[in-house]
Amino acid sequence: MQSQLIIDELNRSVKTLTEQNITNLIQKIQQHNRIFVYGTGRSGLMLKALAMRLMQLGLNAFVVGETTTPSTQQGDLLIVASASGETNSVNMIAESALKQAIDLAIIWHRLILH
Repeated sequence: MQSQLIIDELNRSVKTLTEQNITNLIQKIQQHNRIFVYGTGRSGLMLKALAMRLMQLGLNAFVVGETTTPSTQQGDLLIVASASGETNSVNMIAESALKQAIDLAIIWHRLILH
């Protein structure tokens, strides 16, 4: 059944996140004035939802690639996500952020903060 496959995937995903991972991401978000998100496919949709929620909380959140999104700069936080970890555009944007000294949070089976 397709629904069981989805439930199994969600259970695997939940097991990879720890409370400390989530706390670290929240702290990282709170430490930055501007938060940018980028992902493709379903990961991108979830990050767009996150950006919307952050904006509703009064934070400055942007979706990379939208026409009104400003350029990132040092001191910003970029959150990227890729289900496979192999999405070229996501990897290229993450590498570019590191070169520009932009803080980075990577969501891929587990949370990685730079």
